[in-house]
Amino acid sequence: MLFILAVHVSEIRGQTQWTHYFCSPVLEVGPSGAWDAAWVEPMSVLYDGSQYRLWYLSYAWDGEFIGAGSVLLIDDTFYLWFYGQNSAIQKSGIGLATSSDGMHWTEYENNPVYIPNDPGDWDDAAAGVSPCVLFDGERYHLWYEATNGQAAPGSQQPMWQIGCAFSDDGIVWTA
Repeated sequence: MLFILAVHVSEIRGQTQWTHYFCSPVLEVGPSGAWDAAWVEPMSVLYDGSQYRLWYLSYAWDGEFIGAGSVLLIDDTFYLWFYGQNSAIQKSGIGLATSSDGMHWTEYENNPVYIPNDPGDWDDAAAGVSPCVLFDGERYHLWYEATNGQAAPGSQQPMWQIGCAFSDDGIVWTA
């Protein structure tokens, strides 16, 4: 489940310097028994012209997983690209949701918009973790974390790498 919290935690000065406010944490875990009682994870921060908005996530109680994502505000519409897992089809990938207010979201009916490549490719086991999307006014640029499940040299842990893809509409992606 995704929640939004509008919070002003830092100021941008020249887009290179940040002022730290000593009020951490800015978002604590929820009360005992709440969906976010165990942990909260920042997902995306966006300045909408008047305030900073922080989207965060926590445990998904429906047996599936929704992970970190990226939010953009384009022409009065919020776009959220997020990592998702579906155990029914044994795939993970990137989904898309839109919102007019940044709080009430509608998932794209043909999700996922990006899924792992063919068997044997570098991202065939899990693709789309921590997607970051930028829009340059003409084209969408996507960076994401992925793995084929193979261990990194000298390690027993899977080797995770960063991939990129491009799109003209934010839905159909070319790696």
